[in-house]
Amino acid sequence: MAKLVKKKRRKLSGAGICLIVFLVSLVLSVYANLFIRSDNAALMIRIQQLDAQCTSLQNDNANLEIQINTLKNKSNVYTLAQEAGMQQIESNVINIGSGE
Repeated sequence: MAKLVKKKRRKLSGAGICLIVFLVSLVLSVYANLFIRSDNAALMIRIQQLDAQCTSLQNDNANLEIQINTLKNKSNVYTLAQEAGMQQIESNVINIGSGE
């Protein structure tokens, strides 16, 4: 008759478990360093683009404010009105505001 051979199950020792935990943490560390840093770099580039866009919009706003102040100047309004063929009639002018 054939002899029955029982195979012994290998049990993981404490050193084996530590080795597995170490290898898993090493793989996760490499993953974190590669992919999270690349995401961080992409986010930093996006932040720089938005800062540049914000600066550009601030400059545009400052230029528009200068144009508005130039256009609402009283002498400029009178000049544009005269060019359009309008006349200023002194009897129709009412001054408001100086508190005198």
